[in-house]
Amino acid sequence: MSNEWLVAESFERLHELISAINTLSIHAKFRLAGRADDRREASVNQARDRLKAFLESLEMVVGRADQEDKGAFLGTDPRMGELGKRFVDLRRETGRTNSPLFRSSFDDLRALLTATEPQDLQRLIQFLRDLRAILEVNSHSDVVGMLGEI
Repeated sequence: MSNEWLVAESFERLHELISAINTLSIHAKFRLAGRADDRREASVNQARDRLKAFLESLEMVVGRADQEDKGAFLGTDPRMGELGKRFVDLRRETGRTNSPLFRSSFDDLRALLTATEPQDLQRLIQFLRDLRAILEVNSHSDVVGMLGEI
């Protein structure tokens, strides 16, 4: 598979994840405001499933990145490997310890996707915001890879 194809596929996958993040974030904000979001329940469930699957993949890659500081991981999409390395580096930074994304286990993050209590919904929104920021950095790299620096 050509590098251009991998970059395009990664770009599409990241935008699907960002869409899922946006859907779940909007749902959580509605819940915090005391508003029902029943019409979008199917979309919210699909977003949760998409993010759970992504977190499972990321957990595997982060486990490898924790053990191996250099080089690509065999059997891992190179873009996902870069994301895992970036995640590990950000988690190690002391200034990021307040984010649920960096201080929670992957099991806790997956459980947070189904939050219903106000304090958990706040944590979910913060987690999704930070995850979106990391994905957008990777997405920018994909755009530059496809189009070049403009």
